[in-house]
Amino acid sequence: MYIAYEDERVCLLCGEVWYPPAPTERRGEGARVAASGPEQLARRAEGHPGFIGYALAAYRRHYGLDDAALAAWLGISPRQLAYLALYRRPDPLDPAFEAVVERIAAATGCRAERLAALLRQVG
Repeated sequence: MYIAYEDERVCLLCGEVWYPPAPTERRGEGARVAASGPEQLARRAEGHPGFIGYALAAYRRHYGLDDAALAAWLGISPRQLAYLALYRRPDPLDPAFEAVVERIAAATGCRAERLAALLRQVG
């Protein structure tokens, strides 16, 4: 699983970044579409405990929330919620936990204190 940026790919499992060769056009039978929107990737991340998406899904289920309600509580759009789900899940016991959450919150626009509380609660 990876997320594609303009000219790089980032593995969702290990965070490794690589630069694939320029794509060649393929049409007709056998052509593949490698595009996945952030929402699709976020749903896949829900099944992997190493991603914030896993914690978001657990929190959503526990409180009976949908994506829109959870996003509103975090102060972001549902689209930004999908991007948030793709970040590696920080360990609440790590001494750098607060700093990591602050960086993630700054990058996604969510409320850091609420994200930290959610991650601590889910464990």
